[in-house]
Amino acid sequence: MMERRDFLKSVAGVSLAAGSGLILPGREVFAAPSGPVSAQLDNDFWFRPRRIHIQRSDNNERLNITFWQNGAYDELAYRKLCWLFRDVKSRNAARHMDIALFNVIYGVQEWGRLLGSYDPVYLLTSGYRTDHRNATIEGAARNSFHVLGKGSDGVYKGIQLRSVITMAGYFNAGGVGGYNTFVHFDTGGRDRRWGSAKR
Repeated sequence: MMERRDFLKSVAGVSLAAGSGLILPGREVFAAPSGPVSAQLDNDFWFRPRRIHIQRSDNNERLNITFWQNGAYDELAYRKLCWLFRDVKSRNAARHMDIALFNVIYGVQEWGRLLGSYDPVYLLTSGYRTDHRNATIEGAARNSFHVLGKGSDGVYKGIQLRSVITMAGYFNAGGVGGYNTFVHFDTGGRDRRWGSAKR
């Protein structure tokens, strides 16, 4: 079983520079919020410090952390987020997560804050999954982006699912799936919608 300190050491020195090919996608998620509520937002949305507040739904583990500020990603914050997104049911298996996924989670959360939700904590129901565990989940895609560290399922306290779907759709970062009790985000490239998120 992997321990937290071992994982944090194992990814020390990981480059978070754009173009490294290890974590960042070909483009960062820097789409400006648009649509009917964009006028309510200021112009420095992606340039303010990026803080996300996340709580795991299975063990209530929580992290409230700034992972980007002053033009740079914080390596230790990134490592802590990757650990939080680990597959607890697979002996704490963890991997490098796509940092663009954290940008999407931040984007929706910060948007919620700006529109009046005091602290819309992201309740994480599923982050990284091993191939083996993914195969045991009913309805999970065989080529799930969860396995690649590019997928996340969850909800935000105080924000309705329909609003989360709408917000996520404006960022055009990849897939958005709407379900009865959660919303799926992934940074798998092309823009896709399914479930209640389907246009």
